[in-house]
Amino acid sequence: MSGTPIAPTMSEPPTVWIAEPASRLLHEVAEAQYPLETGGSLLGYAVGDDFVVMDIVGPGPGATHQRYRFSPDADFQQEAINVRFFATQGRETYLGDWHTHPDGQAQMSWLDRRTLSRIARKTPDMRWEPLMLLLAGRPYGWSPAAFLHAKSGWPFGLHSAQRDMTIRYFTPH
Repeated sequence: MSGTPIAPTMSEPPTVWIAEPASRLLHEVAEAQYPLETGGSLLGYAVGDDFVVMDIVGPGPGATHQRYRFSPDADFQQEAINVRFFATQGRETYLGDWHTHPDGQAQMSWLDRRTLSRIARKTPDMRWEPLMLLLAGRPYGWSPAAFLHAKSGWPFGLHSAQRDMTIRYFTPH
């Protein structure tokens, strides 16, 4: 029957829905630090297997930015996450991290895999596995990619698995 939605199957990747204001902020922060790496946290909520990114947290004033590495200001990010959580009465919370690969590709490096696995281990009380969003490229030409941590059974997260995710954008009401 036309017009009837088809139920998703397990082979379909989960979707990351990114609010347009959050997408604009991602690009602004990325362009401000180019050609150095930058990043931050993703804030929003989960709906079934999908994630909705309503806002982002930038790197923070104490972050370090290098050509191929980025280290956030953890205290700044935690405070911003707490503020958003309480402002939304717990509806929006930490979903994972994002960072840039200036002039690079939107693929996870071994360090990205290790970082995503470390996030999963440090946040065992999360109701879902954490996300990692990458922006690769350069100003006015960023290519996004999103990945979801998947438990692999390997120690230390050296061979942690991840699932590719579909990215879609929306305008909040």
